[in-house]
Amino acid sequence: MTHIEQRLAERNIAIDYSKLVVIAQHIGNTSAAVLLGTCTPVNDTGAYRSREESNGDMVVLIVRDGKPITIMYRRSNQPFTPDALNVRKVYTL
Repeated sequence: MTHIEQRLAERNIAIDYSKLVVIAQHIGNTSAAVLLGTCTPVNDTGAYRSREESNGDMVVLIVRDGKPITIMYRRSNQPFTPDALNVRKVYTL
């Protein structure tokens, strides 16, 4: 199991790994962050997940050299810029 497949399972992100590969290949040989979507709260307290692994409300894919590297949650009040994410480009789907 790859790192990104482990992260998908740990974070209960319901995105097929093969779709992430297609996105990464489309981006090509650069480094990029891709905003895949946002989360909706799962309860009245505003929590996005029942687990405490992250308080982010955006699902972000990190791509390097045409390959999906990791997937993470990121708070929407944090900068979504190349410098902040240590990539060359950022994209929103």
